[in-house]
Amino acid sequence: MLEADRVEINPLQPAPSNPALVTQRPLSLTERKRLKPAVLSALTARMRLMIEFMVHGCPHQWHEAKTGIAKGTPLSLAQAADAVGIRRRNARDLFGQSLFQKELNRSLQALRDGHKAMATRKILDLVETKGDGKAADRKVQLEAALIVTGDAAKANSPSVNVNVVNQITPGYVIRLPAKREPATIEGKAIEVKP
Repeated sequence: MLEADRVEINPLQPAPSNPALVTQRPLSLTERKRLKPAVLSALTARMRLMIEFMVHGCPHQWHEAKTGIAKGTPLSLAQAADAVGIRRRNARDLFGQSLFQKELNRSLQALRDGHKAMATRKILDLVETKGDGKAADRKVQLEAALIVTGDAAKANSPSVNVNVVNQITPGYVIRLPAKREPATIEGKAIEVKP
């Protein structure tokens, strides 16, 4: 038996049930523990397609037939990974990469910016709409006007003050006896005749 094939047995671990396991060489670090992925320097076409599916959804008919998810519905990380053929574990590792996160955030910001004009027009329509004159209609108009003027963030931000005062002096111990006699009045009884 070679020196490299010998394994030291830890006395704290239980003995293996199969004696042949004792003679196997120890596992290397890469075999015992999955290494962290390397830092990305550039995104591949599959990675970019996965981001597109997460933001805009898959535009293909075959995906709808295969998964039942409607065309154009944004996909989750696992669904997008399955659609482009990336393992889910690798997709989760990829999701933790800063380059992937930056590209995903850039795509989401572009989506938001693309809808700002439509959202502004909708808010202005709400401000101009008379409605039925009910309180709910006026509240919607007021909130829309606050959004347009930029005061919505100031109006809806709650102010919370929390004051906690604990005045405990360490070192004092109060001991209460477990059993205590009931308090009675000792002394002579005085009888009074009316």
